[in-house]
Amino acid sequence: IKKLKNVFISLIIIFLIPVIVNTFLLMLDDSTDISNCWNNVNKRSSSSNYINIYDKKGNSVFSDKEDYEKGEARTTISKNKKKSVVFIGNSKTYVHDIPGMFKSIASNGGYKVSTSSITKGGMTLAWHASNNGSKLKQKYDIAVLQEQTDSMQSNLSGYKKGAVAVSNLLRSGNSNVSIYVRECWSYKSASSSAHQAVQSNASSVASAVGGTVIKDGKAWDRFGNDSRLYQDDTHQSKEGAYLSAICIYKALTNDDPTKITYCGGIDSSTAKRFQEIARDVC
Repeated sequence: IKKLKNVFISLIIIFLIPVIVNTFLLMLDDSTDISNCWNNVNKRSSSSNYINIYDKKGNSVFSDKEDYEKGEARTTISKNKKKSVVFIGNSKTYVHDIPGMFKSIASNGGYKVSTSSITKGGMTLAWHASNNGSKLKQKYDIAVLQEQTDSMQSNLSGYKKGAVAVSNLLRSGNSNVSIYVRECWSYKSASSSAHQAVQSNASSVASAVGGTVIKDGKAWDRFGNDSRLYQDDTHQSKEGAYLSAICIYKALTNDDPTKITYCGGIDSSTAKRFQEIARDVC
């Protein structure tokens, strides 16, 4: 019984230690560095005026909400100034002319853009970096990157290396160029996990180049990766091209794509459904 009493008393003391320490430091107020630090943590963690954010290592950091100004969602293009957009990739960009569809959509939405393409069938971003350096060094406001299917699905290191090389060349022409990375899709016959790997790798690559992901792959998934999106096992149909183009529009403008009346030669009800998907996913 005596031993149990001692154990019980010890447990009470242990559980009371934080209370004792807290009370002692509060009595000191902010008279020492330790008490000042301690009391500020208590105030910030208990006040609704502070928000919990995270640093790059994932550590919790309390920050005063008053330190932030109310802002608007980030956009790259506006209706006030014409922007140049270059598309870099292969047939998953040029089949059914995704850049042209995007330009028509943007124009319909009231935006002024010029588009150009640096594409070659089956080529990777690394290939473009090695073979199209002079074109990539020209001045563009916005660049939309798209990788070759096998590389973006199962060669993350090569994908990342190629995207970094292309981005460095683009920034040598314009240090302020905004870079976007399209998720795209895997093969029509590929498993859902392969499509998810493509999306995950695109996110990793976008982080590596300081860019933004365009979630057209997730948009295709939202439509059930339907066969109507495909021309064959690899390439987009006109419907698939429109869905990707409207996703690009949403990513670059942050405008409501359901306001667009241009349908890109596809059924208007299907176009409206794609616009709703882009609005919700991108």
